[in-house]
Amino acid sequence: MHYTKGEVLVHSDSELVIKQITGSYKVKKPHLQELLDRVKMKEKAFAKVSYANVPREHPKLRLVDRLANEALDGC
Repeated sequence: MHYTKGEVLVHSDSELVIKQITGSYKVKKPHLQELLDRVKMKEKAFAKVSYANVPREHPKLRLVDRLANEALDGC
């Protein structure tokens, strides 16, 4: 059985990654192409996938970075 989920918006602080995923930039490294292929396969589970770049200076991104670092430090 195959079903499609709703819409998803992916935020990233990497403009390069967003442009590679959306096809604005070419992916040259084979290992990165493999990862892109996996992303594209997973996109098929959703009705719509959008990507947005978030500047590193964004206050919420700084909070997420801090929380992720705290979690990693606790490992």
